[in-house]
Amino acid sequence: EVVTEAAFPADELRLERGRLAEHLRMARATPHFPAQEAVRAELYGAHPYGRPTPTEGQVRRCGGAAVQALHRSGFTPGAAQLTVVGDVEPRRTALRLRRAFDGWRGRRGGWRLPAVRHRPGGVITLVDRPEAVQTTCMVAFGAPPLGHPDHIPLLLATAILGGGSPSRLMLNIRERHGYTYNPFAVTDSHLGDTLILAGADVRCEVTAPALTEILYELGRLATSEVGADELEGAQRYLSGTRVIAVQTQAGVAGSLASAALHGQDHRYLETFARRVRDVTAQDLRAVAARYLAPRVAHVVLVGPAEQVAGEVAALGPVVVRRVPARGGPDGAGRSRARG
Repeated sequence: EVVTEAAFPADELRLERGRLAEHLRMARATPHFPAQEAVRAELYGAHPYGRPTPTEGQVRRCGGAAVQALHRSGFTPGAAQLTVVGDVEPRRTALRLRRAFDGWRGRRGGWRLPAVRHRPGGVITLVDRPEAVQTTCMVAFGAPPLGHPDHIPLLLATAILGGGSPSRLMLNIRERHGYTYNPFAVTDSHLGDTLILAGADVRCEVTAPALTEILYELGRLATSEVGADELEGAQRYLSGTRVIAVQTQAGVAGSLASAALHGQDHRYLETFARRVRDVTAQDLRAVAARYLAPRVAHVVLVGPAEQVAGEVAALGPVVVRRVPARGGPDGAGRSRARG
């Protein structure tokens, strides 16, 4: 009934509007949320991926008619997939599911996603938080989606860069320089695209040297081949995390559903470890040079502009954005470019 006959009572909508608006207000008070918003705005521009969250005002203005219309247009049988994992008899379960959803009607297809086009990088966007005692650094890249031949080599490159304790960012900016406790590099797969993020929270006075080291490690990945031991360690790490992810029924269901969403089937999961092992050091350097070179990076910093802007200007042109009192960074908040 929730799928086929969804209703949105006014009292529940009021409750959810207030809850979401409050969640957004609290999230935007942290440095990571505006950093994530700015990264996506800079990388994706006017594409829906560039506007991942609404403003509080947009949430509070959203009424039941808009929610109902959205459900009718997108939550349709032609756009849906159903994944079942458990001790079931396939034919009998499929028959029961067909009967349960027999009355579900709707147009074929769902929402149309515009083609993803990544904006050129090379500019440092500084979101000003005058009261901050740390700078949140994020370096972002757009990359091909799950299923693309370059996707798995890029997963390995990201793991080598910042996937755990033996990663290059951990050894460099945490162990060697002591700039931060929590450097990271992660991937986020969208339809038609993968977002790759690297970064850390650092003391304001070491923002420029920490960013320099992050860009250095990206450049090293793109210009020199990783050693055999380092590559093998990353391959074990990546294969191991996938094994852990499918240890539960929910994990299997989620992995199958995600693969199907990207046009893959169960064979993607079955062959994942083998394809990870097949990646060579030459493959890894090639994809790093193509997608992770510092010259194409989108750099976003959240911190005190007065203290940070002059220091990082030596690394590239800096655009300072102000955070409005309510809402995230936007074009109106842009001030001057430095450097």
